[in-house]
Amino acid sequence: GRSSLGGVLTSSLGEYIGVMRVTVAYFVMYYAFILTQAFNRLNVIRRKKKAEKEGRKAGPVSEDKGQMRWDRTVGNTLEQQGPFLWGLWLNALFVGPGTAEALGWAYVACRLYYPLVYPSVSGSRVLLWTSTFPNYWAILGLWGQLLYRAAGH
Repeated sequence: GRSSLGGVLTSSLGEYIGVMRVTVAYFVMYYAFILTQAFNRLNVIRRKKKAEKEGRKAGPVSEDKGQMRWDRTVGNTLEQQGPFLWGLWLNALFVGPGTAEALGWAYVACRLYYPLVYPSVSGSRVLLWTSTFPNYWAILGLWGQLLYRAAGH
């Protein structure tokens, strides 16, 4: 016969505390990114207005290197939010919370690293890959285990 499903079908809610913590940490990080993006934008606008008052040329806010860093950090985080959170919780429920929690923490840690390695003026993306590729692998791990389980293993 078929093996019994892991996760919520055979476990107590207490086993999901780790996955809940990952989820809370993710949203704290996400909103910190959004607030940083907003405050950075206000600062760039303030500097732009000051420069214009002093007769200096100021480029568009969207071309400010710091603003680009936070716009892409928020954008990339949002782009991967659905696959990550759905994968995290479906994996925890139907495969088991242990691996979901471990992959979740790895994802959050690498996502936190993203704004620190976002390309500066040099434009090199090599360091950025140290954040994005592990994130993709974590998502692939979450969904791969789900597909394996769905195939009856």
